[in-house]
Amino acid sequence: MMNIMKKKEPSEDSIMTTDSSGQSFGSPSSCAMSIDSEDAPQDSGVDIKSPPVPPPNTQSDQYNDTDTVDLHINPNPIKTTTQNSPTTPTFTGLPPAVRALIWFHAAPAPRTRFLELHTYNTIDHIPRLRYIPPLPPLFSTNQEARNFSIAHEGGELVHFTSENFTALFSFHGRRIGGEENEKKFYFNFDRDIIWLSARFTAACNTTETVRLTTLSYILPPISLFRVQRLVISYSGLDSYALIGPYLRPFARLETLYLCMNDARIKENVKRLLKKGVPAGGVTAEKLRSIIEQTEADETDDDDESEEVATERLDVRARRRMLEVYLRLEE
Repeated sequence: MMNIMKKKEPSEDSIMTTDSSGQSFGSPSSCAMSIDSEDAPQDSGVDIKSPPVPPPNTQSDQYNDTDTVDLHINPNPIKTTTQNSPTTPTFTGLPPAVRALIWFHAAPAPRTRFLELHTYNTIDHIPRLRYIPPLPPLFSTNQEARNFSIAHEGGELVHFTSENFTALFSFHGRRIGGEENEKKFYFNFDRDIIWLSARFTAACNTTETVRLTTLSYILPPISLFRVQRLVISYSGLDSYALIGPYLRPFARLETLYLCMNDARIKENVKRLLKKGVPAGGVTAEKLRSIIEQTEADETDDDDESEEVATERLDVRARRRMLEVYLRLEE
C-alpha cells in the first residue's frame, strides 16, 4: 500500500486564472475528489478510511488538513509519452541560398549617396559620417546582411589612416564591429560623392584648402587615387593659392563641386552671396585656373608608372569645376 496525501479543496481566492503571470487556470472543484463509500464497487481496489470528525473548537495533530487515501499499487502502470510538436526552423538554419534570396528582396535598389565628413577633431583625427540618404538597415542587421549589402550596393569598406581612433560614429545607431572594423566606412568609388561640408570642424571656420589637405592625411593614397567626385562647401575665406598641390593625389577626380548654399557658412558670407558677391561661376573659374597653372608647373614623378601618368592626364582633360546648390533630402 502507498499513502498519498491529498490536499483539501482550495478556496476560490487561491485559484490562478488566465490573467495571472503563470497563465494557469483551474476551477474551485478541480482539486476535489468525490467518493461515495457506500456505492463504491467492492473490487475497485480502493480502501477508504474516513477520518473521524474532529470535535468543535479543538486543535490536535490527529485532525489536520489532509485526508488519507490508501491505493493499491498497479503492477502495470500505463506509460504516457509526450510528443514534441515540430518547431519552426530558425533563420540561420535556412540554406545559404534561401537566406541570400531573402536579403535580396529585403535590400533596396543601389543608389548614389553623399557621404558628409564632419566634426573632425584633433583627438582621434577622424571625422564623423553622415550618409544622404542613409545606408539601408541591412548594414546594421548582422554580419551576413552587411556583407550582402556591401556586395549588392557595389561598394567596399574603406579605412581611415588614424591610429588613435575612438568609436564616435556609427551606422543606424550601431557600431560596425570591433575596434579594427570601426576604422572603416562604406563607400562606392564609382557612384558615391564625398562632401567636405562647412561643419568639417565644429567651429565651421575652415577653408576649402584646409579641408582638402586634411582629407589627404586621413585617407590612404590608394583611396584618394580612386575618388571621382568631391563636393567642398564654399567658405568665402579661401584664396585657393595653395590648393593645387593637394589635388594631385586625386588622380581620378573628374568633378569638383563647390557647394554655394551650405547652411553653416558664416552669416556675412551668406549675405554677400545673396547680393551676388561673388557672381555666379566666378569662384569655380578662379579655382580651375589656379589648379591648371599648378599642374602645368609640375615635374614628372619618377615613381609614377606610365599607365598612371596617362590616366591622370586623361582625367584632367575632362575634369570639371562646378558651382552647385545642394538640396539633399534623406
